[in-house]
Amino acid sequence: MAGEDVKAALVRHGALLLDEQGLAGFTGREVARRAGVSHGAPRRYFPTLAALLSAVAATGFADLRSRMEAATGGTPSGSSGGSGKEVSTHIGPERDVSAYLPTQGKAVGGSVSDESAHLPGGGVAGGGPAGDVSAHLPGRRAAAARLAELARAYVEFARERPAMFELMFRHDLLEGSGEHLREHSTPIFEAASDLVARTGVREPQLAAVDLWAGVHGLAVLASRRALGLITGESIAGLLERQLRAHLKF
Repeated sequence: MAGEDVKAALVRHGALLLDEQGLAGFTGREVARRAGVSHGAPRRYFPTLAALLSAVAATGFADLRSRMEAATGGTPSGSSGGSGKEVSTHIGPERDVSAYLPTQGKAVGGSVSDESAHLPGGGVAGGGPAGDVSAHLPGRRAAAARLAELARAYVEFARERPAMFELMFRHDLLEGSGEHLREHSTPIFEAASDLVARTGVREPQLAAVDLWAGVHGLAVLASRRALGLITGESIAGLLERQLRAHLKF
């Protein structure tokens, strides 16, 4: 097996082992065994276990980014990937993205019975007069819709790949590994920040950090199946309230 093939095999089997056994069951020897190479092979490509874990985490960021792109129909920020052409923002007739923007005369809607349900679409009582946002409401609605989809994809990833999700943010384990994980993680946050800015919210940088912190916290709890111990509300409903709370103009 060629050197690059061995390295790729180690990363691939490392990701599979992580998903199956979690960090507690992750060892370089077991990765080598599964990849069909000598137990010393990982050291030739990854000088430390942290370096191997970082390479595995990079595949997690790639998977997350792919899911976020699928959720928005383009790049995570909803663009067409550099062509300068906006992609469709349609997310189904059942969703009213104005639920995440301040409007008047709408009641909170959406089911809370199914944790895996898509974000609900009912309207919401707003934080200001409808006239405040009417000039650019279509663009703001599109940005809010994309943020809703990104948040859903983020939490679903954490639920489906909890060990990978945990590893991706274990900076205490991965820092100094030489794998430059920020190159993988920063574009995801920047894409979300760009969408927050497009909603017209005041202080978008602060709002983006606050929104990410809230969604990430829900993702962590969901990945550990702890939400049911705290609330009977669905993930969909909790995400909706996070978006409403942080997308105020």
